Amino acid sequence: MKEKWWVREQPLLINAIQIRVKKGDEAAVREYVAPWGFDTEQLYYALEVGDEKNGKMVYYDEKKHGTVLEEHLRVSKQFGLREIVYTNNHVINYDIAQEHPEYSQIKKDGTPMMAYGDYNLVCVRPGGAFHRAMIEDIRGLCSHDIDGIFLDGPLMFEGGCYCPTCQAAFEKKYGHSIYEGTAIELREARLDAVTDHIREIRETIDSVNPDVLLYCNNSALRPDVTGNNTRRVYDYVDLLGAEAGFFIPTMTFSGMWQASAFMKHLEGIVGDPRTAGKPMVNFFSDNENGWTDYMHTPEETKVMYQRTLANGANVWFGVHFDPMDALQFESLQAVKRLNALVKNNKDIFKPSKTCARVALMWSEDTANNYSSSIEESDFTAGGRSAGFAARGDHRAAFFAAVDALSREHIQYDVVDETGIREGRLASYGSLILPGVACMSGTVASAVIDYVKDGGAVLGNFDVAMYDELGCFRGQSALSEIFGFRGEAKIMDAENAYMYREGEHPLLENVTNLFTPTPRLAAEWQFDEKTNVLMKSTYPMVSRYGIMDKENKFPAVTERACGKGTAYYVCGTWGETRTERNQYDFGCMTASFCRATSAPVVTSEGVGLYELVLRRQADRFLLHVVNMTGEMERPMRARVPLRDIKVKLNLDGFDVKKDAYVVSTICGTKLEDLEVNGQEISFTIPALAEYEVVVIG
Repeated sequence: MKEKWWVREQPLLINAIQIRVKKGDEAAVREYVAPWGFDTEQLYYALEVGDEKNGKMVYYDEKKHGTVLEEHLRVSKQFGLREIVYTNNHVINYDIAQEHPEYSQIKKDGTPMMAYGDYNLVCVRPGGAFHRAMIEDIRGLCSHDIDGIFLDGPLMFEGGCYCPTCQAAFEKKYGHSIYEGTAIELREARLDAVTDHIREIRETIDSVNPDVLLYCNNSALRPDVTGNNTRRVYDYVDLLGAEAGFFIPTMTFSGMWQASAFMKHLEGIVGDPRTAGKPMVNFFSDNENGWTDYMHTPEETKVMYQRTLANGANVWFGVHFDPMDALQFESLQAVKRLNALVKNNKDIFKPSKTCARVALMWSEDTANNYSSSIEESDFTAGGRSAGFAARGDHRAAFFAAVDALSREHIQYDVVDETGIREGRLASYGSLILPGVACMSGTVASAVIDYVKDGGAVLGNFDVAMYDELGCFRGQSALSEIFGFRGEAKIMDAENAYMYREGEHPLLENVTNLFTPTPRLAAEWQFDEKTNVLMKSTYPMVSRYGIMDKENKFPAVTERACGKGTAYYVCGTWGETRTERNQYDFGCMTASFCRATSAPVVTSEGVGLYELVLRRQADRFLLHVVNMTGEMERPMRARVPLRDIKVKLNLDGFDVKKDAYVVSTICGTKLEDLEVNGQEISFTIPALAEYEVVVIG
């Protein structure tokens, strides 16, 4: 089978102008898109944009825009640009809603669901009016010489949809009224609607021109609150993309790590990007999400671009302001230089695979059926998916682990339930279960087998105490490896402290005499094979009370099981680390990884920088991104770093050479270079922004 263009032509540099350009479409191509080095457009600005009353939304209509599209294709093809056409699959403006009320998602009370203040959300369920109209527009689009179609959305939000089409579909599947539906049934109905909508669009494209790419802004690392589940739509899209670079104004500096985690989540779904037919793309915008006309600082733009490359993703760069007004701004000039860097080193940025020995679990079951915060985004309001006082927060725990691993330069991958069921744990020496409260029997059995076969696992609090649907078990499904006996007693441990019981590699970087117990803690009884590393006092009446050092319960434990080992922390350590800046739990996480998996990358320099080691067919690539600045957002400047010492252990991967040649693409002269078989060490004397060390 002939390789599709979107696989063959990687790396892709996709430009998206999300507003009409005052100087005109041809000027945008000639003066910005082409000379800035982009090779692909996600076309929005040449199509009809709303007026002052109806805002800045595009709604492709074959009858209105077919001729306009042909004229734009005539110009853009002169510059060799690929053209992906934007289609709106999530909202309609007031005028369209008045003309076509049957397009809207409907709430239980019969009123339309709204977004962005004054737009109606559309119902995308197949059989519905909007879906039928979209299919016809897609069919018309594919008759043009386009290269792809982008679906903005599609979405089916919580609270809907109760339109007649959705009511009929629900009753046909479940045998009772949608008004009697359970929360799980309603969520499944929304997922079905979005998945089937994308599937039928895929079928329509293939019937006309199968060489037309289809993609959307997939969901990543969030509960299924939008109806768009990346694994469910996987078979029907050609790129997997997430908006890891859409920064909200309130996001803190630590939130900038999300780009890596989102791309690692997608890579866990794609598998090996070197052989996968579905590339990854990171959507990042040059404006604060929510403030469309407020540009990012140049440093934040560069950091996001560089981290996109570092994590093996293709580039999607969007602006929601007229770029012709900002061509001389450093933010856009920096993108021009970075595009040139990619084009001059295209082979370096071809598909590559991570070199991680540590797996970090993202649990869809926990996010959906237990308790998990939801990030604020262009599609979602921030908040908590469930408000249980005695429960942890899976997303907060997950990103606390991301932060700890990233700062310690520990290479990690993201795995989910599907990956575990498919046997992917065999590739890793260590597995972290951050706040993973929900777990099916099948996944639990796989984790237990993984430990017995020699793996190491780190769990916490109420790990696997609930099944995949969120039903309380009474006991943990992982009691066999952790040594739990019976049920846990959950307590508010606000004023309690943990004491070490002796020396252990897990505790080597814990420097305090006493470590605060996580705010929520679980007291378990353990079997005799369990080694207690730390114990916790019971909560004091107040922070100024007197600790009872005699009465304590196990807080940090270790237990051998088969050939492997299971470690456990008694409370919501990730949430406490985030809420209280409690660093000891991050130290324990890093120490766990170093003790149980041979470190792939070791670097102990002072400063905040990301190190990502990836591999291609015959070489390794170490991406180094300097993120040291004012320790606040927005980042305005980066502080150059000096004498970054790096050690690499390349053993155990599928790149084998008797000798390696080490070079850089940005001109950095490495010092103290030593190549000893699969062990390589060197010093980066100075790092201003970004470097790629090529080991081939």
